[in-house]
Amino acid sequence: MSMKCFGCCSLYKRSASHESLSSGWTAESRAQAMGMIIQVSGCRDEQTSSDVLYANTMFDIDPDVYSGKSKPAGGACTSAVFSYLKWHPEPQLIDCLDSIRESLAGKGFTQVPQLSCSKEINLGTTMKLFQPTLSRGVCGRALLIGINYVGMDSAELWGCHNDVQVAEQYLEAHGMPSSSIWVLMDDGKHTDPTYRSILRGFAWLTADAKSGDTLFLHYSGHGSQSIDHSSSEKDGKDETLVPFDYQ
Repeated sequence: MSMKCFGCCSLYKRSASHESLSSGWTAESRAQAMGMIIQVSGCRDEQTSSDVLYANTMFDIDPDVYSGKSKPAGGACTSAVFSYLKWHPEPQLIDCLDSIRESLAGKGFTQVPQLSCSKEINLGTTMKLFQPTLSRGVCGRALLIGINYVGMDSAELWGCHNDVQVAEQYLEAHGMPSSSIWVLMDDGKHTDPTYRSILRGFAWLTADAKSGDTLFLHYSGHGSQSIDHSSSEKDGKDETLVPFDYQ
């Protein structure tokens, strides 16, 4: 589902010189952008991201994630991203985006993943999840949110918990300790991803952050829209997350 940060631009252009992501920037958005936020969302605002029933056979994901599960589902975008990163751990931003778009289109999906960032950036920049320092090693935290809406017949999903496990496995394999990862899932084992617990998660994720730290946020679940009261959206709507206790 599509999620936005304030001041983000969701469009990109590709040229031989790798143009920067700069369309739509204002003096206000530049002033608000204190850190570099790079976001990959699953689709355009008017689209929805797909929940894939057999993600284990459609994408190159570690089969251990789906072991023993009757429905080895996963999010299409999440599966495409981590399938690509498995073989290209430090790609250029433009190559990663193009590859996951091509992967999804080649499998018949109509959703078009989007790249957003909080500052102007060269699309030829190498995408690194972590920037280790000599004194502190891999620094940062990860908040992983997966909501299947268990027991809600009209809203229930199947792949969001698996998406979180895929992300967690990848982060730990690349040096992030489990103590720096907070998982919110409606699986009866973790903290339920309610409205308040997600806000607490955001606060925990950013608390005591220092220059050079990596803060990683993953969300798999439903998205929705609400009225844009700030007049910052051309369509008059803001994109929202849908917590477990939505009404």
